[in-house]
Amino acid sequence: MNYQVWIDNDRGERLVSLQNLADIDYVGTLNNPGWFKVGVPELAIEPSRDLIVEIWRQPDGAAPILDSLGFLRKWKKSRTSVTLEGPGKLNLLNRRIVAYNAGSAEADQSDYADDMLKEIFDHNLGADATDADRRWSGLGLTSAAQVSLAPSIPLAFSRRNVLDVMQDVCNISRQSGTELYFDLVPAWSAGRLTLQFVTYIGQPGTDRTGPSNTFVLAETWGNMDNAEIEYDYTNELTVVYAGGQGEEADRVVEKRTDATRLAASAWNRIEGWVDARNAATTAAVQSAGDAALAEARPRLRITGRLMDVKGSLYGKDWYIGDRVKVRIDNQEYSALIRTVHVSRVASTDTVDASVEIDL
Repeated sequence: MNYQVWIDNDRGERLVSLQNLADIDYVGTLNNPGWFKVGVPELAIEPSRDLIVEIWRQPDGAAPILDSLGFLRKWKKSRTSVTLEGPGKLNLLNRRIVAYNAGSAEADQSDYADDMLKEIFDHNLGADATDADRRWSGLGLTSAAQVSLAPSIPLAFSRRNVLDVMQDVCNISRQSGTELYFDLVPAWSAGRLTLQFVTYIGQPGTDRTGPSNTFVLAETWGNMDNAEIEYDYTNELTVVYAGGQGEEADRVVEKRTDATRLAASAWNRIEGWVDARNAATTAAVQSAGDAALAEARPRLRITGRLMDVKGSLYGKDWYIGDRVKVRIDNQEYSALIRTVHVSRVASTDTVDASVEIDL
């Protein structure tokens, strides 16, 4: 297993390749920034905020892949080492709010969910931001073309954090029957890093559950160790009341229910409340309730250490965002690989993954 780590300046131009890498640790999670940590004996440049850190990983017999890309926000120096840390590239979405008034076209929309994500991106980070100071398009930030593949939804989201809003949009789409994901995809143009905002339907990676492309994770296959299955209903909500505009008895309140989960037990009416006072329409209030209902769904998680063995190499045979089959507890599940944690200590690699299945 080979690694290469590059440090770029804040405009995406490469400065230095790190040598004598000590420890490497990073986590990738779908629709979330993740985190990286890299240790080296010394650093040829002075650390500064938002230097870009590229972590390339090359599995045996495969081409190198850019497995982690993040922004330096924390570092530590000692006499014998330098440690660099920071969030992954989706942290850029966490640095913006929807800086538009309630009821405006930029903050109150009805659109295909995947197109809505791109509109939110363009209006708050891209070329369509009404305040030119908020545009990062000059730093190579773009969005892919709109393709209208997800359900059409209404949503109001004035003054909210952009990453939080995007996660809500994906939850609403999921509640409507279509899984939706987003990412910033890196590329290079004229020796400079660029990032494009993209969306995915179903899964961001490859569907490896079909008859001609089946990939199975199982302890009995020798490619998974310490496998555990967890059923988690602790934060479940089955009925959500969403409060729109108005006061007291005049306030618009919409009830959203997951009938299947509600009927799962005699005690499973579990209620929650969401504030949707920015929503000007009944449909937008309902969407806010749907987002909360989807976020509070139960989770079935399978965790374990993935073994780098022939036919099951991370980065070659499977990757984060792939849909795979998992065998555990005498059952076979179709599952999405949502989180991958890669750690390299003293030249020894470990890959831990978490897959999630709808309950």
